[in-house]
Amino acid sequence: MKIDFTYFIEGLKKASTNMNDKSYFQIDNTESEELIYRERVYCYELYHQLRCVLGDLLSYKLQGEMDKSKHPIIEENYKPDFIFHIPGTMEENLVVMEVKPVHTQKNKIKDDIEKLINFRNYNYFYGILLMYGNGEQSLPKKIIDLFKSSLSREYDDYLLFIWHPGPGKEIVILNEDLLSVGEEE
Repeated sequence: MKIDFTYFIEGLKKASTNMNDKSYFQIDNTESEELIYRERVYCYELYHQLRCVLGDLLSYKLQGEMDKSKHPIIEENYKPDFIFHIPGTMEENLVVMEVKPVHTQKNKIKDDIEKLINFRNYNYFYGILLMYGNGEQSLPKKIIDLFKSSLSREYDDYLLFIWHPGPGKEIVILNEDLLSVGEEE
C-alpha cells in the first residue's frame, strides 16, 4: 500500500504542476471585477491531469464525486471529491480526498476533515485534504491552525494535508512526515 500511495502522491505533484492555467483556480465574475473560486472547475481539471499522469499502471481507479448514498456498507451519504480505489471491493481503498479553496469557511473544512476520518472506518488507507489558492503567498493562518488541531496520534499516519498554491506550482505537503511512516508493503 505504501508504494502505491507514494505513486499516487508523485502523480498528484506532477498533476499540480500541469495545472498552469489560472482560470482553473479562479474565474472572472462577469458582474464585477472580482475573481471567484469554483471548486468544481478546479476539481475537474485536477481529475483530468491526474488521469493523464497516473494512467492505468495500477489496479486502482481514480473516480470523482462518487456518490456513496445507498452503498451497502457506507451508512453516510458521502460524495467525496476523489477516491483512488479498486471498485467492487472494500479491502483495497487507497485514497479518499476532499478539496476546498483557501477562502472556505472553517466549519466546512472541519466537516471535510471529519468525513475523511470517518472513511478510515471503511478501509480507506489514506485521507487527503487538499486546499488550493490562486497565487496565495502563504496558507491562511486559520487553515494551518485547523490542520494542527486536527492532527492526533490516532490519525497522523492517515491524514495528509496538502496546499496547492497556484497555477503551475507543485503541491505543498504540510505534514510531510506522513510519507515516511510505516513499512513499504
